[in-house]
Amino acid sequence: MFEVAKRLKQASQAANPQEHLEEEHVKAGRNAEIAFATSLREKSGLDSSSVFCCLRVPDRYQARKREIDVVVVNSDGIFCIEVKCWSGSVACSDDKSKWIQTKTRQISTNSFTTSHIEHENISAETKSKANLLRDHISRQEIYIPQNLYHSKVVFTNPNVQLDETILNDPAVVRPKEHDKFVESFSRGYLASFQEAMVPSWISGKISYSQLNQIKAALALTGTWDIVHLNGGKQLFGDFKGCAGISLDRQKCESLVFSHQRRKAVGMTWALLGYSPQVTVSLLERGGTGWLWNSYCASLKIPYNTDVVFRICGEDVDAKIPANDIEHISISI
Repeated sequence: MFEVAKRLKQASQAANPQEHLEEEHVKAGRNAEIAFATSLREKSGLDSSSVFCCLRVPDRYQARKREIDVVVVNSDGIFCIEVKCWSGSVACSDDKSKWIQTKTRQISTNSFTTSHIEHENISAETKSKANLLRDHISRQEIYIPQNLYHSKVVFTNPNVQLDETILNDPAVVRPKEHDKFVESFSRGYLASFQEAMVPSWISGKISYSQLNQIKAALALTGTWDIVHLNGGKQLFGDFKGCAGISLDRQKCESLVFSHQRRKAVGMTWALLGYSPQVTVSLLERGGTGWLWNSYCASLKIPYNTDVVFRICGEDVDAKIPANDIEHISISI
């Protein structure tokens, strides 16, 4: 009788997973990055092989990795772009090492609260990431002159107020300059013809052969693994493993978790002696199709199996119940 009660409780838990909601400011920042990358592809004519999102490049000692929001590659150079959807006012500290964001929020009819958030100098940080990217590409024996690496900080929120120091920084793209910056990547037929005809050692641009080499190298540069939780929250980091799942990153693009959420069905199976399980399907890399998807394998694991995941910025691994996960996007 005790075992039946235990299985019924498990069936109830499986049918009612914890809901994980995304914080609004996190969602806004992520949406801004997606919107910017989309506008690059749609308005500038850049193909998908020229725009890379959330690339992680090793630091100088290759001990840790740094994330670059967007990387654009064309004949003019390699652009490392940080996208910010900040609101409020942003001022540079006296020693220019920090950017201080001030936000005022109304909490009642006549009551307001002000918060100050201290960030590293994003312009300097992005320039540092561009140098790390140059080191990473050079290790692939692709040598591009330093002056063809560009760093940019793009502010997308029209309500942000930037102080003069930040506004005068040539690396900063203010909200009203957003469209102009995106369109600067577009190429007309004449410009494309000239680039094809004039050798790179004369034009000072990146050659077509180098462009292909750079794109191939960046395509193999990892991004974050992403855990998509029930409720919409996303966790970025590194998938470490899960009991029963053997993963080949080169072949698998995503782990899709299928759940039994119908309580009545779960209770019936519990009475018949079965405990809740989750079906995990391993989607082949590039296996998404119009009519059906191609999978490497499919297996079942107990609903309360822990998925080990190192969330970015954390020093210890997190253990996430399989019942709370919708799918996991796997980086190369």
